[in-house]
Amino acid sequence: MRHLRSSGFRHYLFGFVCLLVGAGLSGEFDSMLPLAMGSAAALMGTASLVRDIRAAGRARRARRP
Repeated sequence: MRHLRSSGFRHYLFGFVCLLVGAGLSGEFDSMLPLAMGSAAALMGTASLVRDIRAAGRARRARRP
């Protein structure tokens, strides 16, 4: 639950919103460019969240004796 308050999760949510907005704009303008840009933002946001989760796991493993 700690990850829900992290900046990585906020980046993930922002990327997901960009994906949804890009899908909507894609239908309006008959172009795949907004969807592609939204997908790229979602991918970068996911990478940020994965980095945060990995760092937390690494720190947790380092604390174990």
